[in-house]
Amino acid sequence: MSYKTKLKFLFLILICFIAYHTLMWFCITKEIFDRNDGMMIGDLGRLSYKINSYFPRKTEVTLPRTHDILDSDFQMRQVDVITIGDSFSNGGGGGLNPYYQDYIQSDKNLTVLNIPIINENYYKTLFSLINSDLLEKLKPKYIILESIERRAVDRFAFDLDKFKNERSNLIAQKRAPSYLQTPKPFFINTLNYNSVLYRIAYRFNDHAFLSKVYYLKLDGDFFTSKDQSGLLFYYEDLYGLDKSNAENIAALNRNLNEVQGLLDRSGIKLYFMPMVDKYDLYYDHILNKKYGKSRFFELLRGENKRYVFVDTKEILNRLIKSGVKDVYFSDDTHMSTMALKEIIDNMGFRVAEF
Repeated sequence: MSYKTKLKFLFLILICFIAYHTLMWFCITKEIFDRNDGMMIGDLGRLSYKINSYFPRKTEVTLPRTHDILDSDFQMRQVDVITIGDSFSNGGGGGLNPYYQDYIQSDKNLTVLNIPIINENYYKTLFSLINSDLLEKLKPKYIILESIERRAVDRFAFDLDKFKNERSNLIAQKRAPSYLQTPKPFFINTLNYNSVLYRIAYRFNDHAFLSKVYYLKLDGDFFTSKDQSGLLFYYEDLYGLDKSNAENIAALNRNLNEVQGLLDRSGIKLYFMPMVDKYDLYYDHILNKKYGKSRFFELLRGENKRYVFVDTKEILNRLIKSGVKDVYFSDDTHMSTMALKEIIDNMGFRVAEF
């Protein structure tokens, strides 16, 4: 093969390479990672490339009153409610009014302060609050501990004694909202390969062999996306099933009862708000139930509790049974803001009794 022939061959490969990436970028990938309309695509949509499940939405706050965050800008004052939680407490799903705290502030007329978690450790954060002078300055009536269901056992069922004397600094630096989009990639990238490979692989395997996102079909239309009956959920929803056993749930309940006992001294009522996993919420409607069933909420309902248990699974199941769609975003691990408002509407607040 002559030098000119080799050069032409390499040039042809380069043209095909650029043409492929250009086509994939503008037809598929750009719609996820570089939108020009201000809309965001959910985390499951970005990971799975399931275009028909996309639920594009713009993040906007329109409620008349909004909550505060304990950071370097916060002006110390008394508040009614303190929230401590994961991405559900930090607007992770995006969309219209993505913070449940703002519904408490606006609809319940209660002032709300969100405290960022220290190193993903709830007890370290909670006891740092209890053992500092912050609790006396803030004087809350309620503390809400929020966690996604699949991680609740790991976060709350272990021995809390080693954190009872914790005094870490809770004043966080100013931080950006968690719903912000990821950095925009260059149009030539590995995402363009995944967008094609995953579309093929999902035809043969529930999680495209390598994806962290599972896809199952439901027995009805539960979403308003193009794929109205397709359920996308995160792989950890399945890995957390075995942890939701009677022993672990009992340990979790004992710990939370003990925390309530400590808060009783300050007249504070503890609310535990586990956010039902997407897989668990829609489980009864899955056509092929090849995986296990969560018992988290069912077991916790039977425990004797001193704190207030916010049963998000029961609340949102009522919505689904009434025919409401998009209780969870079709393309996200987070529930819709409509669902968040429903939880707050059914939550109720009562002061601790002594």
